[in-house]
Amino acid sequence: MINSAGRAHLENTIGGKNGHIFRRLIHVSMLVFPFVYYWYGNQISEYLTTVFEREISREFIVTFLLIFIVIAELGRLFLGITIFGQRDYEKKQISALAWGGVSICICFLFAPLGGYKEAYIGLPIIFTISIVDPLLGETRKILDSNKLIILIALIVSFLIWFSCSIFLETPLWFSLIMPPLAIIAEWPSLKYIDDNATMILLPLIASLVLI
Repeated sequence: MINSAGRAHLENTIGGKNGHIFRRLIHVSMLVFPFVYYWYGNQISEYLTTVFEREISREFIVTFLLIFIVIAELGRLFLGITIFGQRDYEKKQISALAWGGVSICICFLFAPLGGYKEAYIGLPIIFTISIVDPLLGETRKILDSNKLIILIALIVSFLIWFSCSIFLETPLWFSLIMPPLAIIAEWPSLKYIDDNATMILLPLIASLVLI
C-alpha cells in the first residue's frame, strides 16, 4: 500500500505513475556511467582526439558535459518548463536531474583514482546513489518504521562498498563509514539542494580527506 507521502510524489510528478517510474529508471541507469568512464573513457578520448585532431582527455569530455548540463538547466529554468518525470516544484528550482548530472561529473573529475580500473572510489559512490536513493524513496512508501528503512539502506550500501573492496580494491574500512555517511546525506529534506548532490558530494569530500 502506498502511503500519503508516496501518493503526493506521484501526483506532483509530470506523467504521474509513468513519470515516476521513468524517474526511477533514470536513477538506476546511472549504474552504467562509471563503466563508461573508467573502463572506456580513455578509448573514447583517444577516438575523439583522432577525429578532431587535437588532444581530448576523458576529463575534458566530462568538463564539457558539466558545462552543457549547467547551460541546459539554466535555459530550462529561464523558460520555466518541466519535462516528463520531473516534479512540479522543479519548474522554479534546480532539478534533481541537473543536480545528479553535475555531481556525477564532479565525482569523475575529483574522486581519488586507484584500484582496478582506477574506479575504487568513484564507482561505489555512484552505485550507492543509483541504488540506495530510489530504494529509500520506495521503502518510505510502504514502511512506517524509519529504523527499518535505514537498516535496509545501510545493508545495501554496505554490500556495495564491501563488494568494491573485493573487486576494485576499495579500502575495506570504507564499507563501514561510507554507508552511514550516504544515508545521512540523503535523509534531510533540503529545499534547494537535492539529495542527488549530497549523496555524491559528501562521500566524495570524505574520500578526499581520508585518502
